[in-house]
Amino acid sequence: MKLSIVMPVYNEYRTAEECIRRVMAVRFDKELIVIDDASTDGTSALLRRLQGHYGDAMKLVAQPVNCGKGAALQKGIELASGDIVIIQDADLEYDPAEYPRLVGPIERGEADVVFGSRFLASEHRVLYFWHSVGNRVLTLLSNVFTNLNLTDMETCYKVFRREVVQNLVIESTRFGFEPEVTAKLAKTPCVLYEVPISYHGRTYEQGKKITWKDGIAAFVHIAKYNLFRSAAACARRPWRDIPHLVAPPVDPDHVHDTLAVLSDATAYNAWMFDKIKAYLGKRIIEIGSGIGNFTNALLSTRPAEMVVTDTSPEYLQRLEDRMAGKSVRTAIWDLNNPPDAGLRDFADAAVCLNVLEHIPDDLTAMRNIYASLAPGGRMVALVPAQRWLYGSLDERLGHYRRYERAELESRVKEAGFEIETTVWMNAVGMLGWFLNARLLRRNSIPAGHVDAFEWIVPVARLIDGWATRMVGGLSLICVARRPALPS
Repeated sequence: MKLSIVMPVYNEYRTAEECIRRVMAVRFDKELIVIDDASTDGTSALLRRLQGHYGDAMKLVAQPVNCGKGAALQKGIELASGDIVIIQDADLEYDPAEYPRLVGPIERGEADVVFGSRFLASEHRVLYFWHSVGNRVLTLLSNVFTNLNLTDMETCYKVFRREVVQNLVIESTRFGFEPEVTAKLAKTPCVLYEVPISYHGRTYEQGKKITWKDGIAAFVHIAKYNLFRSAAACARRPWRDIPHLVAPPVDPDHVHDTLAVLSDATAYNAWMFDKIKAYLGKRIIEIGSGIGNFTNALLSTRPAEMVVTDTSPEYLQRLEDRMAGKSVRTAIWDLNNPPDAGLRDFADAAVCLNVLEHIPDDLTAMRNIYASLAPGGRMVALVPAQRWLYGSLDERLGHYRRYERAELESRVKEAGFEIETTVWMNAVGMLGWFLNARLLRRNSIPAGHVDAFEWIVPVARLIDGWATRMVGGLSLICVARRPALPS
């Protein structure tokens, strides 16, 4: 593979020649693209002399005015023609002899992007404590927003497949390049790796340029590019059109992952059960049971008969394993279809929690639920609420919609039901959903967030009555009855 080494240079007279010599000594097919950012200390003349010495192996671009490191990198990346692009500072803090380690995951077909980490096990010069703290704080903040587990977001050594970096829309002109690129890579399907690198830092007396002001600016850039740039706005063209990307692992079953996380939400499940238990009868159908997170609660009412249904045989098998020895009958039922003869006109209560939003034609699904109920039987449905909360978690979980109250009640009535009650639930949970689904655009609910919410469920329950009257809630519970036969 051919390397394109992009080196921004500004007033590096003391180190540029040695750094370029080290780059040229690395045994790769390569091109060096040096961008002189209008140096004023004699570096420009030095670079022109070196370009004459190295010839076509070194491209020299002279910026007419000082535009900043980010602007220089944009120019160099645009000119790159190699298979792999490496960012290289000219200050000798990073060692080109480590290129083989850096490009290894890409050469082996394991990664699209590699970050060289100064904080993984490697040698490094002992220098400024507060710089180290600042780097780690910025990395931590970046990871909070990107949901990556990097150890060194601010590293200079970032290595890309050329098609990847040239497809990124880069806006920063100064030192915001690092948090911007990290934020935007987190919105792509690219596979990222980290490898340990050595670090030979320098002092301000030796020419170090980054200051505390750039650290403050990095906070702004982390928020800006994570919160206010969509995935589409970060790429020049769709990622599916970019060749040679590492094939990602099989897309995980996000529904199952979420069910597994929520299986530990005992306080929240108890809250839901307390909301609906008054409407259950002696014959219960649980629709869309998943892996059985709620089944035990329904069994605690000691129904005479209970049927648990789902569209997934795997989920029902796991549920049967969990419920071994209990009187539960399982059945495959897709709500797009009417119930089988054994379920028709059967139940006193059909419980469907977080099910209807997964079905394109929810009206037909409600009519099929109606057919499973005995006259006078109830549908107890919990659905995600508030259209404005629809975000990445809804997309990953296969939600076709979030419901407004009037919309839900209209559909229920159209299906033939008589509504007994519709109530909001979980005003506090709206904050967590907005953070994860709209702001951070996560693909799954972090287990830590579920654990934290479990701690505040008692408070959330206490204030939910007046809070939902003010702002609504994360969910809606609708209890509706199939009309009883005339006496």
